Amino acid sequence: MDLWNTIKQYVSDTQGSDTLVREVPQFAEARREVESYLDAARRRSLWNIKPKDLEAGESILKAGPSFQIAALLAALSISKAARHGADYQTIFRLKNLIGVLLRKSLPYSDKDVERLVRLGLEAEESSKAPLLRILEDRVKAGVPLSDPVRAALETWRADLEPGESGVNAVRLQIQIGDLLAGTNRAPLLEGEPWGDGVRADLASMPPHENAHWSALLLHAMTSEAAKPSTKWLKQAKPLLGAIGQEAFIARLTTWSTLFRANHYPENALEDGYERYMEWMRLSALVGHNYSALKGMVWCCRLIDHDAMAPLLGDLADHALRKIPGHGPKSAKVGNACILTLGAMSGMAPVAQLSRLKRKVKYVASQGMIETALAEAAQRAGLPAEDLEELATPTFGLDTDGRRREELGEYFADLLLKPSGHTDLIWSDKNGKALKSVPADVKKNHAETLKELKQTFAEMTKMLPTLRDRLEGLLLTERAWTIADWRDRYLDHPVMGALARRLIWSFTDEERTVLGIWRDGAMVDETGHALPSLSESTKVQLWHPLSANPETVLAWRRWLEAKELQQPFKQAHREIYILTDAEVATATYSNRFAAHIIRQHQFQALCRERGWRYQLQGGFDGHNTPTLNLPQHGLRAEFWVEGGDGHAMSASYIDLYVSTDQVRFYNDRGALLPLADVPPLLFSEIMRDVDLFVGVCSLGNDPNWQNNGELRAYWNDYSFGDLTAPAQTRRDVLSRLIPRLKIAAQCTLDGKFLHIRGSLRTYKIHLGSGNILMEPNDQYLCIVPDRKKDAKADASHVFLPFEGDQTLAVILSKAFLLAEDGKIKDATILRQIRS
Repeated sequence: MDLWNTIKQYVSDTQGSDTLVREVPQFAEARREVESYLDAARRRSLWNIKPKDLEAGESILKAGPSFQIAALLAALSISKAARHGADYQTIFRLKNLIGVLLRKSLPYSDKDVERLVRLGLEAEESSKAPLLRILEDRVKAGVPLSDPVRAALETWRADLEPGESGVNAVRLQIQIGDLLAGTNRAPLLEGEPWGDGVRADLASMPPHENAHWSALLLHAMTSEAAKPSTKWLKQAKPLLGAIGQEAFIARLTTWSTLFRANHYPENALEDGYERYMEWMRLSALVGHNYSALKGMVWCCRLIDHDAMAPLLGDLADHALRKIPGHGPKSAKVGNACILTLGAMSGMAPVAQLSRLKRKVKYVASQGMIETALAEAAQRAGLPAEDLEELATPTFGLDTDGRRREELGEYFADLLLKPSGHTDLIWSDKNGKALKSVPADVKKNHAETLKELKQTFAEMTKMLPTLRDRLEGLLLTERAWTIADWRDRYLDHPVMGALARRLIWSFTDEERTVLGIWRDGAMVDETGHALPSLSESTKVQLWHPLSANPETVLAWRRWLEAKELQQPFKQAHREIYILTDAEVATATYSNRFAAHIIRQHQFQALCRERGWRYQLQGGFDGHNTPTLNLPQHGLRAEFWVEGGDGHAMSASYIDLYVSTDQVRFYNDRGALLPLADVPPLLFSEIMRDVDLFVGVCSLGNDPNWQNNGELRAYWNDYSFGDLTAPAQTRRDVLSRLIPRLKIAAQCTLDGKFLHIRGSLRTYKIHLGSGNILMEPNDQYLCIVPDRKKDAKADASHVFLPFEGDQTLAVILSKAFLLAEDGKIKDATILRQIRS
């Protein structure tokens, strides 16, 4: 500001203060008291100023209402002058005093309100919302806004910049809009999908229904704390009662579906600043509007209904999914769902928390889930592991994995097949299968049909979580009595579909035997039924580390002969034992060092496997992928390094990181010798690290192009020595290939599967899945279609375990190249014929 404008502003401020002295009783005295308060505050730390701790502040707070109004106007006037002089320390020192006075219920005159609003135009940010609440209280009491107040509010709203002031500006805009409109509508701002959808629904409601929902949403918008207070819930109860439980659930279901619409632009704007401002604007919008959804989630604590738990589980899952460049879609909505599930009674919320425990990857949310499960277990008087097992839903299935519903002249069969796949099948009373839902069912049994579809969807989503929980048991060495094991696993309508395809260890006082379920009995690797098992028998999920190689091979051959697909690698699981090099290094392993891996994919896989790791780059400090195993008193670290001059994303995150050592620490933080790590834990953790490298390595990308040093690494990895998972693939293929229709064209030789086509002979590397063409080892780039599951291309081929996408890709490429004369893709043909 130039000198002349500074002088004009000073004169204006002085004249404004003189006007207040003339018009406001006790203003001069109040101003002197505020100046005394300010003098005392200057002798305090900026961060430790409390009005009641200062003599002048205590005097103001004990004064009468008229004096407090004058003191508030004086403080705002001084703050305004300080803003014009860029004296931000004075503004900050007056902030708490102004806030305390604004929160008091004082007898303002119409002129007082006009003065407050006029001064509020230039008030400190935190003072503006309390000022508006004073106006809202007057409007609710039947006092209309005067013309000067309305004019000041219009100016105030026009000056707000959502892109610059963020969420607070959005809230102020909508509060001002409601005041000017004189309406009691829900405070939702237009401009993002969820808020627009809710506003449209409100507009279509009859007036009385709109009034009930608007009142509830207004209350929901006050959900600013981490969790609802007893008072908040008490205030919500009659608002919820006016709407009705069923109507609330139906509307929350609809609005939860709206929530799935992405609130960020899909296409990047050409101008970087414009893109940033657009993201800021949308962040402000959704940050404001989602407070209403968070409050609705809080209201679910007041509802006892079977639909609540799966609805909140799905909402949390979606809210806590990462949006690139942003983070979780809405952490406050997702965390509200977690806390609400934790507060609900029964087993259904526990089942949802258990599912979220394995899906949600954000550290803060994971901690909340663990706490909620621990509190639920404490209420039930059970260990958390037992509670999760007992809470596994049955979805109404019988022990054969079937639920049958008779709907008029038709039957609906909800199935969980022995293979672990779900289905919903329709038939008529004559047993004739139908391709789609009968029209009569849609018309006359709509509610039952809706419930069946929801159950089918929920069961399909739950199965991967249950599979992951089962695989996690390999690391815990958990044991059950045979009665508990039968109840929770073998005979459970849902878990049974997974447990019956796994090998279990049965131990009593005399012996240990291994068995798997087959044709109504537990059988050994030769197919013979196990001897009767006593009630004292202990059951554990078998790990191949505990068996000799002959036993492991026998189980592999039995599974392959019976074409029994395991839900994850068990019999074919890779085993990792200490190498001579690791014995020599003693406290660290370099087995998986010196690889280049894709960082974003690596972080996602870390989260999936329970490791903690944050992306690193130009503005993010170094951090180490860590797996905590508190039940074993151990911590594992896999060291990685970024920032080596490799490519970076637009947000300055390294696209690639290089790998280094694996180390283990005890619960006191001391570095452990590798020989002191329990063999099973060592094997499973090293398997995780091998998985990270095998999946995320730059060498796995068939379409990667770079002519620098990374090109040399890509060549070495793409066609280098086989890792443990690749050796397992080779072992499986050695017995699988003779049964394929293309067997005569296939040969396993070292690191490659050779395929003889009619145009050329091809070599598919068993580690990376990349292809070379003979006779000159020319590279052939075939990129798997991400939209088309590679397993579908080889779906007619039996694989003895789920989860190895690379094996499915190798088989898919083998079938394609064996009939290379039928290939239509011009890009592939051009490479083959070049």
